[in-house]
Amino acid sequence: MKKNKGKSVSKVTIGVYVLAVLMGGIALYNVYTCYDYIASIVEQGFVISENLTDVINYYLSNVTPYAFYTICLGVMGYLVQKVSNLVELQQLSVVEIEEIIEESENADEDYENLLKEIQTQ
Repeated sequence: MKKNKGKSVSKVTIGVYVLAVLMGGIALYNVYTCYDYIASIVEQGFVISENLTDVINYYLSNVTPYAFYTICLGVMGYLVQKVSNLVELQQLSVVEIEEIIEESENADEDYENLLKEIQTQ
């Protein structure tokens, strides 16, 4: 039986990673739009040092959810990949155990035949 030397990645894992990358892109886009908005109101006379908590709150309320979703999806993809690898290893171990049992039975017969040949000589 052939064994795959490379690890296979399931379609679910790839899908979750793609969603994580999309969420990361949206988070970066929101960082840019927040910066653009803050820069435009600074040009109109808004003083950041006086309203620092408002600026930080604006960034956090617009960027944090997408950053959180990005991290969660990345971790979920990693966990799905690890679970699928464990399932594959369990299936392989069952097959390997059966092969080892068959080989040991064949080896026992080979040893018995070898002993008979030595005794007959």
